[in-house]
Amino acid sequence: MEQLRVGIIGCGRMGSERAAAVQKLGARIGWFCDPIRARAEELASRFGGTATARSEDLDWHSLDGVFVCIPPSFRGPVELECLANSVPL
Repeated sequence: MEQLRVGIIGCGRMGSERAAAVQKLGARIGWFCDPIRARAEELASRFGGTATARSEDLDWHSLDGVFVCIPPSFRGPVELECLANSVPL
């Protein structure tokens, strides 16, 4: 069976926890996205994957799913991008 490929949007505490769980379950993290690029880079250095600050730069079709780990007040556009690209979240 092929290894699942996951993206993490939001690289704060919950993004870090989701990344650790994904890795523990044997999936691969393709990329991390956070508007504070240093947070995305920190998780990418810990777990592997690519870091970016803009969701517009993401290769949506390289993923099997995405964890959205951002505050509720910022939700909406990212989820719509997932839906537009047929990526489960």
